[in-house]
Amino acid sequence: MLKFIKCKKLVESKITFEKGLNVLVGADDAHNSIGKSSVLMLIDFCFGGDDFVVKCSDVIKNVGHIHLDYGFEFEGQEALGFSRNTECPSEVFSSYHREIISVEKFRSFLLEKYYVDGLDISFRDSISGFFRIYQRDNYNEIRPLHARSGDKWINIRKRSLSLIGKYWLIKDVEEKITELNIDKGDIRSIFRSGEVKEILAKQYKLNKSSITDSNDKIKKLKSTIVQHVEDVSDVLAMKDDELKAKKDELNEYKRALIRQISAAESNIDGSAIKTSRDFSVLTEYFPGVDLDRLQTVESFHRGLSSIMKKKLLSEKDILESNLESINESIEEVDLSIKKIVGNNQPAAEALEELMGSDRQLKDMERQNLYHEKAKRVREDIKEKKGSLRDIISESIENMKVVINNGLQKEISIIYSDHDIPPELEFSDLDYKFVVGDDRGTGKGFANMLALDITYLKETALPCVIHDSLLFKNIAVPAIENIFSIYRKLDKQVFVSIDEMSKFSEGFRELVVDHEFMKLDVDRVAFGVKWNKDNVIANK
Repeated sequence: MLKFIKCKKLVESKITFEKGLNVLVGADDAHNSIGKSSVLMLIDFCFGGDDFVVKCSDVIKNVGHIHLDYGFEFEGQEALGFSRNTECPSEVFSSYHREIISVEKFRSFLLEKYYVDGLDISFRDSISGFFRIYQRDNYNEIRPLHARSGDKWINIRKRSLSLIGKYWLIKDVEEKITELNIDKGDIRSIFRSGEVKEILAKQYKLNKSSITDSNDKIKKLKSTIVQHVEDVSDVLAMKDDELKAKKDELNEYKRALIRQISAAESNIDGSAIKTSRDFSVLTEYFPGVDLDRLQTVESFHRGLSSIMKKKLLSEKDILESNLESINESIEEVDLSIKKIVGNNQPAAEALEELMGSDRQLKDMERQNLYHEKAKRVREDIKEKKGSLRDIISESIENMKVVINNGLQKEISIIYSDHDIPPELEFSDLDYKFVVGDDRGTGKGFANMLALDITYLKETALPCVIHDSLLFKNIAVPAIENIFSIYRKLDKQVFVSIDEMSKFSEGFRELVVDHEFMKLDVDRVAFGVKWNKDNVIANK
């Protein structure tokens, strides 16, 4: 828990806190601008929050940057000291770590200490929505589970289920879905690379039939050449990629070269750039065609061809030279095949066909294998997503029962006239905080405070902050009942309240017993008060 804060800029340079209720008392006339909310924002700053620097910039402007020394106490050990300032809020000096650490590392430290059993969300995500302070604007009584405006349902759901200890089952399935999606992506990458051709179900069935036929054919080919080769399997293992794949590649390159040579020859003799074809034929279909114009264009193209003829001849020579090299390479491959089986031509042909068949067989087997893998991954993802929906639905239903039962209990204490309790309703895409017919601001805030108290009691949530504005419209008896609940909690509650004169003597005594600071118009939080025009000393 947060044990103390030291700050020379505060009117009270050292503040100490206790387990349970901690109260900041404001002016009896409910005077604003005395610094109650700013002090609560400093407490948020001690818990690793970033909002003070931006949302309390008026404080920094008028009193300068704030330096805080503060301590946390865990499991009865002495308070661990930390220091943080608004001039460099991204760093925290830690006596525990004996060094300056990042604020992210500090938050991780608090996560580890406050949630000893672990948590599936960040520390700030776990508490931020329950630190309801004026500047933070997170006190919409209709949407009380929103940590901030625009908070998404998926985040709200995860936060609540994590705090109540129900998210680990969901996390396990989500991680498996993530792994399956990675597998799916890997398979897609293999298809896109061309290493394995993606096929449809129809081709998969054809492949299965062809695989059977290919195996039969390979057996026959092996029997043909077995007398010439000691171990056909070794030949296939060693020579398939070296010979057949190489020959296939060379033949493909050869065909491409032949096409290029043919194109070059056409360009050289001008046939490829003839655009008029038989111009006289056009007059049969288009009597008004301008033949002279077409002949002019034709002459231009032929002139262009003449200019480039020299370059094209040079290109043709290079292509023919490459073709000659390719033919020589193909002959070398054929010679290698012949060496394997000697000079037996039928055996050589059978071996080449064998290797080709074996290559086709492996291609079909790979296609079917990855088709099966892709199908299996899709089915597994579908199954896991269905399982995830069921787990989420069951977890939310369990959480709903726990939270709503707690709400009913707290509201029955706050409103002793057996007021209708609020209720959380959850759907697949959102939640509702159903408050019944009483939609007054005071009742709405009381419902929200009851919800926070329920989260303190029923979940791992370690602390809350409730600013005085939340109590403004709540009936006095209800406020006194809320504080009687606070007083019995073993988790920290930081509260600001004013207008003490309207409460009962017993309530005022309770507040005094749990007071950590008192402010009024003559004793403002930072020793000075200011308005929009100037800064006025207030010593």
